[in-house]
Amino acid sequence: MKPTNTVHSLEPKLQAIIQGYKSLPSEHPPFVFHTQPLFAHEVVIRVQKVLDTFEAVRTTRAAHEEALERCKQSIPDGQAFYEEAKAVAKKHFGSDPKMMSRFGDCSSSKPRKRRGACEGEVVEEVTTTVIEQVTESESTSSCGGEHRGCDCGESKPPRCARKPPCAKKKPPKGRRGC
Repeated sequence: MKPTNTVHSLEPKLQAIIQGYKSLPSEHPPFVFHTQPLFAHEVVIRVQKVLDTFEAVRTTRAAHEEALERCKQSIPDGQAFYEEAKAVAKKHFGSDPKMMSRFGDCSSSKPRKRRGACEGEVVEEVTTTVIEQVTESESTSSCGGEHRGCDCGESKPPRCARKPPCAKKKPPKGRRGC
């Protein structure tokens, strides 16, 4: 694992405190802290725990980045092996929809069926499509106001990929376009 190079501004200060308390003789009397008195070696241990948390963050961050990189590199091989495994399953069991259903999305385009809550009852999955209703507003958009209600986000009218909302409707009698 490669640790990252980021060092928190508190880390050098904590290391200096550790060096300072380590340089004291072991028979030095305890130091009075607001919670309790601590000997020099106890102070070193507590400060070292804080330093260890910084190191743990760097180590886990590096491990996470390496895992992401390995995952990214394995996707093409994984996709290719998935396609091959799917083809092998179709070759061996393609005529048996029950067997193919065990392999997930390898089966035909027929709707998948699954068991309901009651034993023996078959429930068919239904796919619904949500159609977003478009409402016209009188405000002008960033496409220069050429299209009322357009939310294309483009700053110049020629780059606007969307049709004006009125292009989908027939104009009323006696009027042309919008």
